[in-house]
Amino acid sequence: MSFDNYAIYDKMILGKPRTIGDLTFIPLIHITVRAYYIFSLFLGMSISPEAFIIREASGMISFYNISDDATLAELLSNIMSTVDEE
Repeated sequence: MSFDNYAIYDKMILGKPRTIGDLTFIPLIHITVRAYYIFSLFLGMSISPEAFIIREASGMISFYNISDDATLAELLSNIMSTVDEE
């Protein structure tokens, strides 16, 4: 038995920045909404953190990849495409 799997929404977005002390944390979040069809339609959703961008008060920026699903180059290109959409 097989089923159809459709990605309705599959994007990486920049989360809301949070400032703690002198550090600002900006999460990079992967959001996926999928539709599955076997006998009827089922919807599934996942939200997972992929990386964090950390900005210090001095202006120093650090990038921490916390997922093995994407390379650094893929994450950076997703950040640029997200910024272009806004």
